[in-house]
Amino acid sequence: MTYRVLVPHLRFHQLCIDVTDDGDLPDRVASFWAHVLGRTVVLDQHDRDRHLAAVEPRDVDVWVTPVPERLAAKSRVHLDLRVADSDPAPLLTAGATVVRQPGDDPWWVLADPDGVALCVFAPHPMAPDELGPFELVVDSPDPSAIAAWGAGVMGGTV
Repeated sequence: MTYRVLVPHLRFHQLCIDVTDDGDLPDRVASFWAHVLGRTVVLDQHDRDRHLAAVEPRDVDVWVTPVPERLAAKSRVHLDLRVADSDPAPLLTAGATVVRQPGDDPWWVLADPDGVALCVFAPHPMAPDELGPFELVVDSPDPSAIAAWGAGVMGGTV
């Protein structure tokens, strides 16, 4: 069952994407997400984070942050993306890998270069030009409890 937490006027201040600090992996993940989001990568010399520079003043700040922990299991939080013609080829070229092709569910599941899952959808019929990230998803074995908690914390309704 899917629950949606509706929170009026919610806007992220910034989005941090943790990545395993292993060789060139932080650079590959930053390049991948910069490609997906249409941004450029700026290395922060102070703490080695990669800042995905905003295009518009109202854009959310996005940081790719190297962390010592390796990805141990499927991430419970991921972005859903809409891509032209539901074709994931540009994401695969940018470094994603296929986890699952469309089947019973009509979307692709890909993994970024660090193995973090993301779902890839066709354009929405009512907004075919609105491509890119469109929702932040929290997977849970108890979605009603997570939805109620999220609504309570953020002042929304389930």
